[in-house]
Amino acid sequence: MSTCRIGVTGHRTFDNLLGTQRQVDNVIATLASDGGMVEVWTSPAEGADRVVTERVLAARPSAQVHVVLPLDVDDYCSDFATTESVDAFRRLLNRAASVKVMQHPALTSAVTATAIDLDIGAPRPQAVEFSSRR
Repeated sequence: MSTCRIGVTGHRTFDNLLGTQRQVDNVIATLASDGGMVEVWTSPAEGADRVVTERVLAARPSAQVHVVLPLDVDDYCSDFATTESVDAFRRLLNRAASVKVMQHPALTSAVTATAIDLDIGAPRPQAVEFSSRR
């Protein structure tokens, strides 16, 4: 048996949530049809990320969830619309087989440098060019 790895990122809103869930269910059934291990790799934000993760777990309760976040957990949660959304995110986070928070020191330095350049009056194109050279 093989391992089916599903990576997901997508929109926060849908015109037809029920239809989207059905489509996701069909894809999961096709991808994971051999009965092997299923992994979902996601940053379970509101919308597509969470829908796919929840549908995978509904179809395959033994699936492993691997969470990859671009920010620390509290910063990431600060962008969610409701406390219910934060709670849903934290439930998936607690269910995860692994959680990785990405650290980008070069990007952080570039953003800081850009902000500093803009603060001292450098024209925006120079600041952007400076940040891309780092």
